Amino acid sequence: MTYIRFDNPQPIEHLVFQVKPEILEEWLAVDHEMWTLAEARLSPGLLRKEVWVNQNVPGEVHCVIYWRDLASWHSLSVAWLEENERNFAARFGPNDTKFIRADHTDGMLCYKISEFNNKR
Repeated sequence: MTYIRFDNPQPIEHLVFQVKPEILEEWLAVDHEMWTLAEARLSPGLLRKEVWVNQNVPGEVHCVIYWRDLASWHSLSVAWLEENERNFAARFGPNDTKFIRADHTDGMLCYKISEFNNKR
């Protein structure tokens, strides 16, 4: 078992999407390729990303992204983000996927301050 208390809390990005359930696997693959891997190459401050689905709402996807610090998170170029968003949206029709929310823009910027792992 391990318990870690972080000296430098990690900012957490939490994004929520609604994806047509029948294209969920394709959406997840494209998200990983176009967002996760690309952001990791552009910013070594991207530490980890988890993708969760809501069992009670088919196609509801939560992307939880752990950043080393706010500077790393905000180091991504706005122009690159906008271009990548256009390219991602071009892969799916407007009825296939919908952006629901970004908690950090809705006034809830969370930081990871500790971690417990019972399997280590």
